[in-house]
Amino acid sequence: MEQTPKERDAAISRYVIRLQERYPQFARERRAEMRLRGYDPLTLAVSERVWFGSRDAYAKMLAEMLSEEERHLLRHDENFTEAWRVFMDLCWMRKQFERLLLLAGGILLAVLLLGGLAWAGFELIKSVLTPRK
Repeated sequence: MEQTPKERDAAISRYVIRLQERYPQFARERRAEMRLRGYDPLTLAVSERVWFGSRDAYAKMLAEMLSEEERHLLRHDENFTEAWRVFMDLCWMRKQFERLLLLAGGILLAVLLLGGLAWAGFELIKSVLTPRK
């Protein structure tokens, strides 16, 4: 039986919502597992943003959250396959947005630091060059 586009979109949306609801628990469990392996918070942050820097590595990490039934659906159900692609795209865009924010924050921090150092240098030079009475 052929699905109408509206029915297909609704099925895909249900799958995506279900995956999005499970993702926070998966992320918490993954972080807890990494902490048990001896990773500190800095290493965890680096692993999230650098080690899984490529889309393929990130997709493999996300695939760990799938159950056996969902892996079967991924191979045999077009709706679930499309929902998985949408979910992965949403997660990847969120990750890229986080990277962008971290980069922008780092640049802003560096500019503020350099500005503060320049201001302190000028104040020091001004106090040295100003004659004292």
